[in-house]
Amino acid sequence: MGVLDTPPFWGTLNMKHTVKDLEGKGPLQKEWPNFSKLGKEKYHCHLTRKYVACWNHEKNTIILEVYYVGSRENAPY
Repeated sequence: MGVLDTPPFWGTLNMKHTVKDLEGKGPLQKEWPNFSKLGKEKYHCHLTRKYVACWNHEKNTIILEVYYVGSRENAPY
């Protein structure tokens, strides 16, 4: 996998809000306009037109892993 791009200011700001919501409300963020489920325990959200965050959530646990933040072109989905 290549080197991840650093998101611009708005992407970084959106990521901070994303993490805060995930911590407070859990992995299912259906009210987010750019949220979708990728698989059984995988989710993602577009932070900007160019950047995306992806995470896993193990059912019946409090474990949530953000495994990718970077450009949509390199996203592992």
